[in-house]
Amino acid sequence: MGAAHDPESSSFTELNLESFFLSQTNPQHETLIYLFAEARNFFELERDEIAGLVLSQFDYSYQPTASKQSYGLRFQHTYFDQPMDMSTLGSPYRLKITSQRSEISPNLKWNGDNGEEVQVELSWSEERLRQFEDQSSKIGISASLSNKTTRPLKWDAKVFILKSDFKDRVAKDGLGNDLNGNSKTRHIGLSTKLTTASENRWSKGISFGSTIEKVKDNLGGYYNYHRLKTSLGKKFETEKWESKISLDHHRTRYSERQVNNQGKFSKDHWSFEVGINRELKEDWKTYAKWMHETDRSNDPNYAFENNIWSVGLAWEK
Repeated sequence: MGAAHDPESSSFTELNLESFFLSQTNPQHETLIYLFAEARNFFELERDEIAGLVLSQFDYSYQPTASKQSYGLRFQHTYFDQPMDMSTLGSPYRLKITSQRSEISPNLKWNGDNGEEVQVELSWSEERLRQFEDQSSKIGISASLSNKTTRPLKWDAKVFILKSDFKDRVAKDGLGNDLNGNSKTRHIGLSTKLTTASENRWSKGISFGSTIEKVKDNLGGYYNYHRLKTSLGKKFETEKWESKISLDHHRTRYSERQVNNQGKFSKDHWSFEVGINRELKEDWKTYAKWMHETDRSNDPNYAFENNIWSVGLAWEK
């Protein structure tokens, strides 16, 4: 279990469910209902041994006849239940954290003649934790431009602005001292993704993504930081076999938050995942995967390593 203090290992069983309903009977209207759920039961842990996630989503879009524009609306609700390291808050090292998050997102999309797509999206969400008085709301706007038919590279880019209001979190200065007022932050970012379109009999495209994000709070500067995310992925596929490799790195540097005798707070997150699937017969697959995560920081409370090995059987209809 990933934690900075007293890490533990455990075997587990995992169950995943993914289902969706898509209606395109009328070319002008498209409706999608989506559900994803996963649960893990850790056998060697005496408490908080169940971890789970449930995501439900409803999408509707309308495109008038002979129009390049379409209008969409998305509702999404997420339930999260996971043991987490809460030692920095003075709680026991691991504590079960349960959250409920709801989001609504209207959007406007425009499709070009050569495969390009422009989309503007508004979003509003609210999240509440069960174990703490911690409620927050977010409102944002994003604009994206993509072309998924261009060769030899498919690409997309997105700019976004997001404002968060943490109704129960007290604002802090760079040393962590409480200030009058609750914390509010503003996120500004740019993300890009490139995918090679070339492929041969078994080797598929390579994808590379990056995101630059700047966060500034309203008081004290405790939550001010710059973050750079990069990702690299590769896929291999034959008639019976499919394999994926991915590498991600998040580099975060705080401009005001201090760490005792270590200067400004910083952390780096690395994750590497390898997975392989084999088709057994129609609708049935077997899989194996390994994921390694490493967090490095000048604050020991945010440094840990995590390894997950798993094998399983999947049914897809």
